[in-house]
Amino acid sequence: MTEVNEEAVVLLRSLVACPSRSGQEGAVQRLIVEWLLHNGVTAALQTTADGLSNVFATVSGGRHAEEAPRLLLFGHADTVLPGDGWTHDPYSGTLDGHRLYGRGAVDMKAGLAAAMLAMRDLARRSDWSGTVGFASVADEEASSRGAVDLIARGLQFDAAVVCEPHFDDPVIGGVGKINVRITCRGRSAHGSRPEEGINAIDAMARLLNALQTQPVREHPLIGRGSRCVLRVESGDGPYEIKVPDRCSCLINWHLVPGESADDVVGELRALAEGISPAVDAVFEVMPPAYPSYLTAPDHPFLKHFAKVYHREFGHDPAFAYGRGVSDANLLAASGIPAVMFGPSGANLHAADEWVDVRQIGEAARFYVALATSGQAWTSGTSGHRKDHP
Repeated sequence: MTEVNEEAVVLLRSLVACPSRSGQEGAVQRLIVEWLLHNGVTAALQTTADGLSNVFATVSGGRHAEEAPRLLLFGHADTVLPGDGWTHDPYSGTLDGHRLYGRGAVDMKAGLAAAMLAMRDLARRSDWSGTVGFASVADEEASSRGAVDLIARGLQFDAAVVCEPHFDDPVIGGVGKINVRITCRGRSAHGSRPEEGINAIDAMARLLNALQTQPVREHPLIGRGSRCVLRVESGDGPYEIKVPDRCSCLINWHLVPGESADDVVGELRALAEGISPAVDAVFEVMPPAYPSYLTAPDHPFLKHFAKVYHREFGHDPAFAYGRGVSDANLLAASGIPAVMFGPSGANLHAADEWVDVRQIGEAARFYVALATSGQAWTSGTSGHRKDHP
């Protein structure tokens, strides 16, 4: 049984003790930069276009780094709020056996800690070739503004490991997501004479009821997409006895590969026009938007990942596909093949979130092994990529 790495516990506790709600990650990002610099890693704090904080760092091996692979270790520093129901202080980093409790412990400050330890270890070695980048971004739990800003700076690597909690089931693809706002338009009239108007709420109800009869798209690897009505709104606020002439709803729609935002809008528009009487509606795709993605099973990096995984852990990885979205979707869309792998635990976004701290050191060791034997998966790779956004 792997022992608990005390250094990893100390580092993770420091990260957990620093609250970092989405959009308020500045303090923990400064902590990360200071730790990296103190440990010999070239790192910098970046300010996004709208004032958020990202961290970006790089290390290079001592042998022909410019001709060798470029690997990115990627994570997010933000968390959701603690919520109720905790039996441990959500910012204390309480350790019980191999479980460390705290908000963000598993999602995903343990992954950041593992990547930071790996960067420190790589910076101390000169017996490898290549470049490894590290990014800790803001706002993943909300709108992924940190990842969008980093990618816009020209982020280019041969592959990425997103250090999300998938230790036993590395994720190599997943659904995408859009939010669709539907606005049904009606005609006002006095509420005592509803037949003289067109009730937008009734129209929305008929449209949503018709939508429930439509099949959800499926993909042979990823499975079913999904759709969920998040809210429905109508009226102007004050009590008025009038037929509502406007009603809107927001639908969270998960996309499978081959399904696009245009497909969704076209399906909804045809549905509205096909109802009798037809529903007068406007459809808008609202941010954030994440395309679905798949890392090809025969991609050289994925083969390399599987080989190193088997060597380090004694068995083949059980590759899986995500049912939710993450910054991995955006990295893949930018042309960087992505795999999600990092320390796991339980109770993500719930009370008493915890991580198996034994896996922090194991993940760090794996990241180092992945980087230092990386020449096997990049033969013929062009050396003209920019890896310093």
